[in-house]
Amino acid sequence: MSKKIAAAVVAVVLIGLSCFRLTALNTRYPPPEIRCYATGQAAPYEPFTLMVNNAAFMDEARTQEIFQDELLYDQNLRCIVVDLTVQNKGTETGHIEISSFILESGAWKNGIHYTAFLQLNEDQPQASLLLTLEPGESRTLRLPYTMIESHFRPVQWKTVEHRTYSLTYSLYPVKQTIDVLNG
Repeated sequence: MSKKIAAAVVAVVLIGLSCFRLTALNTRYPPPEIRCYATGQAAPYEPFTLMVNNAAFMDEARTQEIFQDELLYDQNLRCIVVDLTVQNKGTETGHIEISSFILESGAWKNGIHYTAFLQLNEDQPQASLLLTLEPGESRTLRLPYTMIESHFRPVQWKTVEHRTYSLTYSLYPVKQTIDVLNG
């Protein structure tokens, strides 16, 4: 009986210490400030500016063409293509990694589909998720973000085209997003 009591005391102490540590960390690192920009608005990402020119769901024929491998596995797939212009506003050659840019809608998040990225930007031999831009140079790329039915509850999947989506390019200490689709 005393072993059970000792185990219970140890468990309570460990839970208490965990709660204390979690509270201490949360007060030490405050939530991020949120800055949101609109489609067509220049968003700063020093020394660059980012601008979403357009975003839309890919039509079914193009989806069938680009994602034929995924569709072989009977995945119900949708893709949002974000038309993004990156411009170097600095005075030196700059590097920007866009592979970390995520598309969000509520709790759903996803990164760039690399194979589709290469296909959608095949007209640009220099297309890369790591851009090197000279001062004043800009480049426009098409960023594909895929979603499959299992990412959502059935009722959400039926209205997936009517959700609000944001491109997030910085998380902390300032979360910076660009609204790309507004339901």
